Amino acid sequence: MIGGKFSDLHSNADRLQQIKTKSYVAIHSHHMQMDPVEFIDKISSKQHILQVITNQDKAKQVQFRFIRNGLLKKEHCTYMTHESPQKIKYEMVESGIDVERFVADSLLKIYKVPDIIKYPGGPLEGFKKMIAEIMAGTPPREELLEG
Repeated sequence: MIGGKFSDLHSNADRLQQIKTKSYVAIHSHHMQMDPVEFIDKISSKQHILQVITNQDKAKQVQFRFIRNGLLKKEHCTYMTHESPQKIKYEMVESGIDVERFVADSLLKIYKVPDIIKYPGGPLEGFKKMIAEIMAGTPPREELLEG
């Protein structure tokens, strides 16, 4: 093991779980009866959220509402997916996001990412290469897998 004994890692994991549980209970009890989309509309800028939604259609609806709300506030969004970017753009448009406008304004970037698990140098090197390309402003290339 790197960086400590198993017991240290175990106690840190317990503390993290306690924090997660307390945060979840606080948010959940405060917004227990609220629809997830309503909740998204009520959060302020620069906040991070975690919502667990088991209905895939509802999850996409909430996800795209969160993105739309941020874009309308001139916040930047980088959307990384294994799906077709055209499919994602279509779904965003169907959800009320003016994709062409936000892409033209450089607020929205949609990248199809390669499967870094299959990268010849290993997943960590594949991830580093993919992020470097994104930070340079270029979409990750499918050739990433070829090294």
